[in-house]
Amino acid sequence: MTARIALDLRMLVDPPDGISRYALELAGRLPLLMKDAELVTVGRADKIRRRLPQARVLEARTTSISLREQAELPALLYGHRVDLFHATLFVAPLVWHRPYVLTLHDVNYLALPQLYGRHRELYFQTAVRLFAKRAAAIVTVSEFSRVEIERRLGVPAERVEVIPNGIDPRFRPLDEAARGELLGRLGLPRDYLLYVGSFAPHKNVPLLLRAYARLADAPTLVLCGQGPDRIRPEIERLGLQNRVRLLQGQGDEALVALYSGATAFVFPSLYEGFGLPPLEAMACGAPTIVSDAGSLPEVTGGAALTFPVHDDAALAEQIQALLDSPQKRTELAAAGRRRAEKFRWEACVEQVAGVYRRLL
Repeated sequence: MTARIALDLRMLVDPPDGISRYALELAGRLPLLMKDAELVTVGRADKIRRRLPQARVLEARTTSISLREQAELPALLYGHRVDLFHATLFVAPLVWHRPYVLTLHDVNYLALPQLYGRHRELYFQTAVRLFAKRAAAIVTVSEFSRVEIERRLGVPAERVEVIPNGIDPRFRPLDEAARGELLGRLGLPRDYLLYVGSFAPHKNVPLLLRAYARLADAPTLVLCGQGPDRIRPEIERLGLQNRVRLLQGQGDEALVALYSGATAFVFPSLYEGFGLPPLEAMACGAPTIVSDAGSLPEVTGGAALTFPVHDDAALAEQIQALLDSPQKRTELAAAGRRRAEKFRWEACVEQVAGVYRRLL
């Protein structure tokens, strides 16, 4: 009898963030690797089929971290005779007596409770701790996260398998002619600094703005991500309205052009379990600066400049060092491309498939 595997895709956003991209890559690639199993997805059919037109979808209307999902998920999974469930965010059904794989990308709600409130911290301390205890397998995306999961959730490190994320081959350097038209449509200047990511508190974008405010002659700073208006008050407080461009989140084609054209890419996050944008930028040849926090030094592997995560003056110095040295930018771009080549979605998905096979 063919085993049926269900992947949770309820978290999808468009354009995809890191966790959405992880779930989409699994759902798109696993059917090619596991022809002896049937793969179904759980979530909103309209959102999933926009990215995966051939996907079989178990329609789910609930969102993560809700009481209703604990009724809807078991009903869907039992009703459709699912043999193995992959909780790709961090939420698993409590009333479910078949095996499930739990992916914990990070534990930032426990590491930074002051940024997200007591309710999120309590949810991780109680529900997620229970999900982890009951999981047949736990996957995370970096050694840093494995250590954090053991430290903050009490899960023995040997129970957690590290399977790094990948980079899509489309993230590669574009020459000026190839990227020029798209960047022109966005109204960007020839030289610019770039940040790509959300504007959630742990992304530390206000510190980037404070560092940038120290550099009177720096090129335009482009901030690209979902909901950029939430950072506008800080831009205005620092008097940077005429120097900072805000862009809504962009699709992959635009991102490749943005990364490829950037004088430097800056990622100042307080906490990351992996950190896809720096690797995507490095794959596209952007000289990259990251904070020394979380998984970022591990993932970038010495191919990016780093700075102490709370030190805006140190970040300003690193940016200025790149602006002053075309040779340093060239060397860092080459090192970044070499590092990014080590991360491929094919390898990630093959390892996840191996976890499934052990459990079926």
